[in-house]
Amino acid sequence: MNVLALGLDYAYRVPPATLAEVRRAGVSFVCRYIAPETMKKTLTADEAREIDAAGLNIVSVWETTARRALQGAPAGEADARTALAVARAAGQPPGTPIYFAVDTDVRLDADLLSVESYLRAAGRALAGQYPVGVYGSALVVEAMIDRKAALYAWQTAAWSHGRVSPVADLYQAQNGVNWCGFPNDLDYALQEDFGQWRPGGAPYALQPLPEGRVVVDPDSVRKLQQLLNALGANPPLVVDGIFGPKTRAALMAAQAPNLADADLGRRLRELLTAAQKQA
Repeated sequence: MNVLALGLDYAYRVPPATLAEVRRAGVSFVCRYIAPETMKKTLTADEAREIDAAGLNIVSVWETTARRALQGAPAGEADARTALAVARAAGQPPGTPIYFAVDTDVRLDADLLSVESYLRAAGRALAGQYPVGVYGSALVVEAMIDRKAALYAWQTAAWSHGRVSPVADLYQAQNGVNWCGFPNDLDYALQEDFGQWRPGGAPYALQPLPEGRVVVDPDSVRKLQQLLNALGANPPLVVDGIFGPKTRAALMAAQAPNLADADLGRRLRELLTAAQKQA
Protein backbone atom coordinates (compact mmCIF):
# COMPACT_ATOMS: atom_id res chain seq x y z
CA MET A 1 0.00 0.00 0.00
CA ASN A 2 1.60 3.23 -1.20
CA VAL A 3 0.24 6.08 0.94
CA LEU A 4 0.72 9.50 -0.65
CA ALA A 5 -1.05 11.73 1.86
CA LEU A 6 -3.23 11.75 4.96
CA GLY A 7 -6.80 12.99 5.28
CA LEU A 8 -9.63 13.13 7.78
CA ASP A 9 -13.35 12.60 7.29
CA TYR A 10 -15.86 14.03 9.72
CA ALA A 11 -19.52 14.90 9.98
CA TYR A 12 -19.78 18.51 11.16
CA ARG A 13 -18.20 21.90 10.52
CA VAL A 14 -15.17 22.72 12.66
CA PRO A 15 -13.74 26.19 13.43
CA PRO A 16 -11.01 27.77 11.28
CA ALA A 17 -8.51 27.50 14.14
CA THR A 18 -9.06 23.73 14.24
CA LEU A 19 -8.65 23.50 10.47
CA ALA A 20 -5.31 25.30 10.77
CA GLU A 21 -4.27 22.77 13.43
CA VAL A 22 -5.32 19.92 11.12
CA ARG A 23 -3.11 21.35 8.38
CA ARG A 24 -0.16 21.70 10.79
CA ALA A 25 -0.64 18.05 11.76
CA GLY A 26 0.29 17.08 8.19
CA VAL A 27 -3.20 16.48 6.81
CA SER A 28 -3.69 17.28 3.11
CA PHE A 29 -7.44 16.84 2.67
CA VAL A 30 -10.74 16.55 4.47
CA CYS A 31 -13.77 14.55 3.35
CA ARG A 32 -17.08 16.34 3.89
CA TYR A 33 -20.69 15.53 3.24
CA ILE A 34 -22.72 16.65 0.27
CA ALA A 35 -26.13 16.02 1.80
CA PRO A 36 -29.63 17.52 1.93
CA GLU A 37 -29.59 21.03 3.40
CA THR A 38 -31.89 19.82 6.18
CA MET A 39 -29.02 17.70 7.54
CA LYS A 40 -26.60 19.66 9.73
CA LYS A 41 -23.61 17.76 8.35
CA THR A 42 -23.83 19.18 4.83
CA LEU A 43 -20.97 21.23 3.38
CA THR A 44 -21.74 24.89 2.67
CA ALA A 45 -19.93 27.46 0.57
CA ASP A 46 -18.80 29.30 3.70
CA GLU A 47 -17.31 26.14 5.17
CA ALA A 48 -15.63 25.26 1.87
CA ARG A 49 -13.96 28.69 1.87
CA GLU A 50 -12.76 28.14 5.44
CA ILE A 51 -11.27 24.77 4.50
CA ASP A 52 -9.63 26.36 1.48
CA ALA A 53 -8.19 29.20 3.59
CA ALA A 54 -6.56 26.59 5.83
CA GLY A 55 -4.72 25.13 2.84
CA LEU A 56 -6.71 21.89 2.76
CA ASN A 57 -8.30 20.06 -0.16
CA ILE A 58 -11.87 18.78 -0.03
CA VAL A 59 -13.38 15.42 -1.01
CA SER A 60 -17.18 15.23 -1.38
CA VAL A 61 -19.26 12.30 -0.18
CA TRP A 62 -23.03 11.81 -0.26
CA GLU A 63 -24.72 9.82 2.50
CA THR A 64 -28.11 10.04 4.13
CA THR A 65 -28.53 6.53 5.55
CA ALA A 66 -26.15 3.57 5.56
CA ARG A 67 -28.26 1.32 3.31
CA ARG A 68 -29.73 3.97 1.01
CA ALA A 69 -27.88 2.68 -2.08
CA LEU A 70 -29.67 -0.67 -1.74
CA GLN A 71 -32.89 1.08 -2.78
CA GLY A 72 -31.72 1.14 -6.39
CA ALA A 73 -32.22 3.48 -9.30
CA PRO A 74 -35.07 5.71 -7.99
CA ALA A 75 -33.04 6.51 -4.88
CA GLY A 76 -29.89 7.11 -6.93
CA GLU A 77 -31.62 9.58 -9.23
CA ALA A 78 -33.25 11.50 -6.38
CA ASP A 79 -30.06 11.64 -4.32
CA ALA A 80 -27.91 12.77 -7.23
CA ARG A 81 -30.29 15.59 -8.14
CA THR A 82 -29.97 16.94 -4.62
CA ALA A 83 -26.22 16.28 -4.55
CA LEU A 84 -25.83 18.24 -7.79
CA ALA A 85 -27.50 21.31 -6.31
CA VAL A 86 -25.59 21.11 -3.01
CA ALA A 87 -22.23 20.60 -4.74
CA ARG A 88 -22.81 23.61 -6.98
CA ALA A 89 -23.85 25.74 -4.01
CA ALA A 90 -20.74 24.71 -2.08
CA GLY A 91 -18.49 25.76 -4.98
CA GLN A 92 -17.34 22.30 -6.03
CA PRO A 93 -15.75 22.54 -9.51
CA PRO A 94 -17.34 20.46 -12.28
CA GLY A 95 -15.30 17.43 -13.22
CA THR A 96 -14.50 16.48 -9.62
CA PRO A 97 -16.34 13.45 -8.19
CA ILE A 98 -19.00 12.97 -5.60
CA TYR A 99 -18.58 9.71 -3.72
CA PHE A 100 -21.84 7.91 -2.90
CA ALA A 101 -21.62 5.89 0.31
CA VAL A 102 -22.51 2.24 0.70
CA ASP A 103 -21.96 2.22 4.45
CA THR A 104 -22.98 -1.37 5.13
CA ASP A 105 -21.78 -4.92 4.56
CA VAL A 106 -22.94 -5.87 1.06
CA ARG A 107 -22.32 -9.43 -0.08
CA LEU A 108 -25.39 -10.68 -1.95
CA ASP A 109 -25.43 -10.43 -5.74
CA ALA A 110 -28.91 -8.92 -5.61
CA ASP A 111 -27.67 -6.16 -3.32
CA LEU A 112 -24.69 -5.46 -5.56
CA LEU A 113 -27.10 -5.13 -8.49
CA SER A 114 -29.14 -2.63 -6.47
CA VAL A 115 -26.01 -0.60 -5.71
CA GLU A 116 -25.02 -0.69 -9.37
CA SER A 117 -28.48 0.55 -10.40
CA TYR A 118 -28.28 3.30 -7.77
CA LEU A 119 -24.90 4.52 -9.04
CA ARG A 120 -25.85 4.37 -12.71
CA ALA A 121 -28.98 6.41 -12.04
CA ALA A 122 -26.90 8.87 -10.03
CA GLY A 123 -24.53 9.23 -12.95
CA ARG A 124 -27.37 9.99 -15.33
CA ALA A 125 -28.77 12.61 -12.98
CA LEU A 126 -25.37 14.27 -12.57
CA ALA A 127 -25.30 14.57 -16.38
CA GLY A 128 -21.53 14.42 -16.66
CA GLN A 129 -20.96 17.44 -14.43
CA TYR A 130 -19.57 15.43 -11.50
CA PRO A 131 -18.16 11.91 -11.93
CA VAL A 132 -19.54 9.19 -9.68
CA GLY A 133 -17.39 7.77 -6.93
CA VAL A 134 -18.29 4.92 -4.58
CA TYR A 135 -17.46 4.46 -0.89
CA GLY A 136 -17.69 0.97 0.56
CA SER A 137 -15.95 -2.29 1.32
CA ALA A 138 -13.30 -3.84 -0.92
CA LEU A 139 -15.97 -6.06 -2.48
CA VAL A 140 -18.27 -3.13 -3.23
CA VAL A 141 -15.67 -0.79 -4.73
CA GLU A 142 -14.16 -3.53 -6.86
CA ALA A 143 -17.56 -4.61 -8.19
CA MET A 144 -18.63 -1.05 -9.02
CA ILE A 145 -15.33 -0.12 -10.70
CA ASP A 146 -15.34 -3.39 -12.66
CA ARG A 147 -18.91 -2.75 -13.81
CA LYS A 148 -18.03 0.86 -14.69
CA ALA A 149 -20.78 2.13 -12.42
CA ALA A 150 -18.22 4.41 -10.69
CA LEU A 151 -14.97 6.08 -11.71
CA TYR A 152 -13.50 6.65 -8.25
CA ALA A 153 -13.21 4.23 -5.32
CA TRP A 154 -12.98 5.09 -1.62
CA GLN A 155 -12.55 1.87 0.31
CA THR A 156 -13.27 1.49 3.99
CA ALA A 157 -11.42 -1.00 6.19
CA ALA A 158 -14.82 -2.09 7.50
CA TRP A 159 -16.11 -5.36 6.03
CA SER A 160 -12.91 -5.66 3.95
CA HIS A 161 -11.28 -8.37 6.10
CA GLY A 162 -7.89 -6.68 6.22
CA ARG A 163 -7.58 -6.34 2.44
CA VAL A 164 -6.81 -3.14 0.53
CA SER A 165 -8.15 -3.22 -3.01
CA PRO A 166 -5.83 -2.26 -5.87
CA VAL A 167 -8.66 -0.15 -7.34
CA ALA A 168 -8.90 2.10 -4.26
CA ASP A 169 -8.11 5.79 -4.71
CA LEU A 170 -8.78 6.49 -1.03
CA TYR A 171 -8.62 4.15 1.95
CA GLN A 172 -10.44 4.83 5.22
CA ALA A 173 -7.92 3.18 7.51
CA GLN A 174 -9.21 3.83 11.01
CA ASN A 175 -12.40 5.14 12.59
CA GLY A 176 -12.47 7.34 15.65
CA VAL A 177 -8.89 8.64 15.60
CA ASN A 178 -10.12 12.06 16.78
CA TRP A 179 -7.03 13.98 15.67
CA CYS A 180 -6.82 17.61 16.77
CA GLY A 181 -9.49 17.14 19.42
CA PHE A 182 -12.67 16.48 17.44
CA PRO A 183 -14.42 13.33 16.11
CA ASN A 184 -12.93 12.14 12.83
CA ASP A 185 -11.67 9.12 10.89
CA LEU A 186 -8.28 8.65 9.25
CA ASP A 187 -7.98 8.31 5.47
CA TYR A 188 -5.07 7.58 3.14
CA ALA A 189 -4.70 8.93 -0.40
CA LEU A 190 -3.44 6.08 -2.56
CA GLN A 191 -3.49 7.97 -5.88
CA GLU A 192 -2.43 11.49 -6.79
CA ASP A 193 -5.92 12.16 -8.14
CA PHE A 194 -8.54 10.92 -5.71
CA GLY A 195 -11.12 13.58 -6.50
CA GLN A 196 -9.77 16.36 -4.29
CA TRP A 197 -10.88 19.93 -4.98
CA ARG A 198 -10.89 23.45 -3.70
CA PRO A 199 -13.28 26.29 -4.61
CA GLY A 200 -12.02 28.47 -7.41
CA GLY A 201 -8.62 26.94 -7.97
CA ALA A 202 -6.46 23.90 -8.63
CA PRO A 203 -6.04 21.50 -5.69
CA TYR A 204 -3.24 22.14 -3.22
CA ALA A 205 -0.12 19.98 -3.50
CA LEU A 206 -0.21 17.02 -1.16
CA GLN A 207 1.85 17.36 2.01
CA PRO A 208 4.59 14.80 2.74
CA LEU A 209 3.63 12.22 5.33
CA PRO A 210 4.19 13.85 8.72
CA GLU A 211 7.06 12.76 10.95
CA GLY A 212 5.92 10.49 13.75
CA ARG A 213 2.57 9.57 12.20
CA VAL A 214 2.32 5.83 11.65
CA VAL A 215 0.92 4.47 8.39
CA VAL A 216 -0.13 0.90 9.03
CA ASP A 217 -1.20 -1.39 6.25
CA PRO A 218 -3.31 -4.50 6.94
CA ASP A 219 -0.48 -6.97 6.31
CA SER A 220 1.73 -5.24 8.89
CA VAL A 221 -1.15 -5.04 11.38
CA ARG A 222 -1.79 -8.78 11.00
CA LYS A 223 1.87 -9.43 11.82
CA LEU A 224 1.62 -7.11 14.80
CA GLN A 225 -1.49 -8.93 16.04
CA GLN A 226 0.30 -12.27 15.72
CA LEU A 227 3.21 -10.89 17.74
CA LEU A 228 0.92 -9.47 20.43
CA ASN A 229 -0.82 -12.85 20.70
CA ALA A 230 2.60 -14.48 21.10
CA LEU A 231 3.30 -11.95 23.88
CA GLY A 232 0.14 -13.08 25.68
CA ALA A 233 -2.60 -10.71 24.58
CA ASN A 234 -5.62 -11.35 26.79
CA PRO A 235 -8.12 -11.92 25.33
CA PRO A 236 -6.32 -13.16 22.21
CA LEU A 237 -6.69 -10.90 19.19
CA VAL A 238 -8.47 -11.84 15.99
CA VAL A 239 -5.79 -11.58 13.31
CA ASP A 240 -7.80 -9.46 10.89
CA GLY A 241 -5.39 -6.68 9.89
CA ILE A 242 -7.53 -3.93 11.46
CA PHE A 243 -5.84 -1.61 13.96
CA GLY A 244 -8.92 -1.14 16.13
CA PRO A 245 -9.54 -0.58 19.84
CA LYS A 246 -8.70 -4.17 20.88
CA THR A 247 -5.38 -4.18 19.04
CA ARG A 248 -4.54 -0.76 20.45
CA ALA A 249 -5.40 -1.93 23.96
CA ALA A 250 -3.26 -5.06 23.57
CA LEU A 251 -0.38 -2.93 22.31
CA MET A 252 -0.66 -0.61 25.30
CA ALA A 253 -0.89 -3.57 27.70
CA ALA A 254 2.27 -5.04 26.20
CA GLN A 255 4.15 -1.88 27.17
CA ALA A 256 4.19 0.42 30.18
CA PRO A 257 0.60 0.81 31.42
CA ASN A 258 0.79 4.60 31.36
CA LEU A 259 2.58 5.03 28.04
CA ALA A 260 2.02 8.57 26.79
CA ASP A 261 0.06 8.72 23.57
CA ALA A 262 2.80 10.82 21.97
CA ASP A 263 5.12 7.83 22.31
CA LEU A 264 2.68 5.39 20.77
CA GLY A 265 3.82 5.99 17.20
CA ARG A 266 7.47 5.30 17.97
CA ARG A 267 6.71 2.16 19.95
CA LEU A 268 4.22 0.96 17.34
CA ARG A 269 6.87 1.24 14.65
CA GLU A 270 9.23 -0.78 16.83
CA LEU A 271 6.66 -3.53 17.29
CA LEU A 272 5.70 -3.48 13.63
CA THR A 273 9.36 -3.88 12.70
CA ALA A 274 9.66 -6.78 15.12
CA ALA A 275 6.49 -8.32 13.75
CA GLN A 276 7.77 -8.08 10.19
CA LYS A 277 11.06 -9.74 11.18
CA GLN A 278 9.17 -12.62 12.77
CA ALA A 279 6.77 -13.09 9.86
